[in-house]
Amino acid sequence: MLRMIPVLLLFQALAYSQTGTIHDADSSRVLTVSEARVDANGDYVPDMMGRRLTVAGRANVSSGVLHTKRTSVFLQSGSSGIEISTENAGEFITEGDSVIVTGVIDQYEGTTQITDAHYKIVKTDRKTPRPLSVSIKDASTEPYEGRLACIEGRVASSWTDQYGEYISLCERANSSDSMVVFLSFAHKPGMDLTVFSPGDRVRVTGVLQQYDTEGVLDGGYELYPRYPDDVETLGVTARAYSIGVYVSVGLISLVLVWTLSMRRQVTRKTQELRQSVSLLNATLESTADGILVVGGDGRIVSFNEKFTRLWQIPESVLATRDDNRALEFILSQLKDPDAFIAKVRELYANPEAESSDVLRFVDGRIVERYSRPQWIGHRPAGRVWSFRDVTERMQAEQQVRQSLQEKETLLKEIHHRVKNNLQVISSLLNLQSSYVSNPQDLLLFQESQNRVKSMALIHEKLYMSASLARIDFGEYLRDLTKNVFCSYNCPGVALDIDVKGIFFGVDTAIPFGLIINELVSNSLKYAFPQNKRGRVFIQTSFAQQGKIVLSVGDDGIGLPPDVDLKSSNTLGLQLVSMLVTQLGGTVSVVRDHGTTFSITLPLSISSGVANQAAALST
Repeated sequence: MLRMIPVLLLFQALAYSQTGTIHDADSSRVLTVSEARVDANGDYVPDMMGRRLTVAGRANVSSGVLHTKRTSVFLQSGSSGIEISTENAGEFITEGDSVIVTGVIDQYEGTTQITDAHYKIVKTDRKTPRPLSVSIKDASTEPYEGRLACIEGRVASSWTDQYGEYISLCERANSSDSMVVFLSFAHKPGMDLTVFSPGDRVRVTGVLQQYDTEGVLDGGYELYPRYPDDVETLGVTARAYSIGVYVSVGLISLVLVWTLSMRRQVTRKTQELRQSVSLLNATLESTADGILVVGGDGRIVSFNEKFTRLWQIPESVLATRDDNRALEFILSQLKDPDAFIAKVRELYANPEAESSDVLRFVDGRIVERYSRPQWIGHRPAGRVWSFRDVTERMQAEQQVRQSLQEKETLLKEIHHRVKNNLQVISSLLNLQSSYVSNPQDLLLFQESQNRVKSMALIHEKLYMSASLARIDFGEYLRDLTKNVFCSYNCPGVALDIDVKGIFFGVDTAIPFGLIINELVSNSLKYAFPQNKRGRVFIQTSFAQQGKIVLSVGDDGIGLPPDVDLKSSNTLGLQLVSMLVTQLGGTVSVVRDHGTTFSITLPLSISSGVANQAAALST
């Protein structure tokens, strides 16, 4: 109907002007829609056709919905409905408004309408007429024309032409009853009938209109939906179903691909896990320790065969995986079970703590116990206990300690006896010197006695030292030079020793002691004649290329220029040159404000000297 509205109005005007079929009536009388549509003879033509009437009803659609450029509104009252069609723009009619309209009753293509209409809204309570649910067969009858109806059906076909979009509904497949749903291009936008495909089941609410295009009033009807909500899909549309099928197939394919990928990954990860578990088990069994892993819940997670053998725990106890039962079995094997269980409880109360201690068994075994938390990420998840049987090692260490103690005792006894023998020699020399009247001969006896004392002093130091391998050379020099000073009685000569933190073994200390003895003796004998005052000094320093320099000197009258150390005919200087060569060093003489002998030796002669040199260099 809406497709030919402009043409309809033109033809109506011509027809009425030529035939004079428009009759005036008492328009002051307000009729209902049913009264205006009376068709007593059933020819689909109202009995009041062509008359001007005044009709009252309630709008079931708003202005501008079915047509955006003209007023096309349907009124209904009781069980009938009629269209208001006019170019006269009046008040905007809203669905549910009560309206009184005056105009000529007419038909176009079977649809009864009031044309040349003038209307007035009398009530705006907007009680929208409720749609009537009817079957497609019943909806195709004149009593429902112009009314708001709701029908359900299955889409039989769909098409589009120059006027709008169409779908044909039938109640079931191969049914002869059908209903066309029409959406004009002049309709307010917001709906789309092209989304439906044959087979879709829909529910449509709209205004029923008769539409007879062949000029014969045969009762063809169409349904005009008003709003997007008036067309409702029941179930899934064929298009949505097709999309769903494609999407489902795609998803299933993706799931299958993902499943196969995950299966391969799971298979690979499972194989890697088996290899890791196998490696872990092999590691646990190959270690020399007994390993026990206890979870945070107090259940035994893992253990190896060495743990079982070490503690002799029955398989029935370990099979329970109960740590408390295993502890009960263990306690009876220990000498101090209370200390053992106290340490266990302490570590369980502090899951991040580490510990190590020694356990002593009743049967004499000795076992080292280590405990560390088992970490998963940054959280302790249990505890790993490690037990190592160290009985044989402890026994061997005890035997070594006893053997070392015996050897130390024996070595001290040797040093003690060597010292005693050297002291006997020194005493014999002293005794013999009492029978010597020649001062030169007496001096020789005294020098020999000092040399013997220097060697005896080393053995005394070793005998009294905590270490039998080396002596504190600075302490030794102080005692040695004290004896030399006592022998020569030089009260006006001071002694300055700057030697700290240097340790020599016996093989180095003896020649060093003899060298110091000779050089200090020479200073006291020749550097300070007629009781001249002065100073004797001994000091050490470190040179480049890993060498130590021992300086012995005085501020006396100095060494005569004609004295050459290498060609000296005195026993003392010959002895110094020989001993320095024996130690792998060199000696030089400085005659400046006295005499200074500088002896340069490699650091390898003593680890104690090397350690001090490294410390000083840093």
